[in-house]
Amino acid sequence: MKNLLYLLLLISVLVSCKKEKQENDPITISGRIVGDCSMTPLANSTMKLLISESQAFTGSDVSIYDFTSDANGYFSYTLTNPPDVFTSELRFGGTTIKGVVGNSSKGLGDLIASPTANFMVKLKINNTYAVGDTLYFPDFNLNEIVKIPWPYNDSIFSSVTNFSSSSNRTLTNKNNIEISSFYAVWGGVSYHQLKEEYFSKFIPACTGMVDTVLIEIN
Repeated sequence: MKNLLYLLLLISVLVSCKKEKQENDPITISGRIVGDCSMTPLANSTMKLLISESQAFTGSDVSIYDFTSDANGYFSYTLTNPPDVFTSELRFGGTTIKGVVGNSSKGLGDLIASPTANFMVKLKINNTYAVGDTLYFPDFNLNEIVKIPWPYNDSIFSSVTNFSSSSNRTLTNKNNIEISSFYAVWGGVSYHQLKEEYFSKFIPACTGMVDTVLIEIN
């Protein structure tokens, strides 16, 4: 009998939560999607909105909503009965932008499927280490880690043009490109790793300018 009462109470709570959830106001997102820095609209392009809601008993519950842009790349979608707490992703043109849906309707502006940026890496040496040590550092032009023998000096790498990355795209940095990698220093008597440090920088996309990314070796 006691177990039956607990079950009835649980059902009552869940039904009550469901009714409260249905009272939430709809949220509309709108904007325009373009292909790249040429700002050419992605006409009649398929888009997916993913809404992830945390569930107390079943973990995360993901709902997917499909819609398309119009002939000029513009879109508008209304999410009815949104959850109280959720995360969102918008997928289009082979990319994903997180955090597009908030607590109210919002115009997202222009969203670029494949943004690119131009930059050069400036290396600032704050710790020169010792004779025989080797600095392992990313060369974004070659897309590989290169070895720089001691002694290290402040230097500037060749400019990188039309660099593209889809990592960590959010509505806040929708017009930025993330540059991320690491550097490491190996050396010592037994030639072991002395230092390893990861870095992440954001640079503006589609400006036509060459930005400078400063990386300091400490």
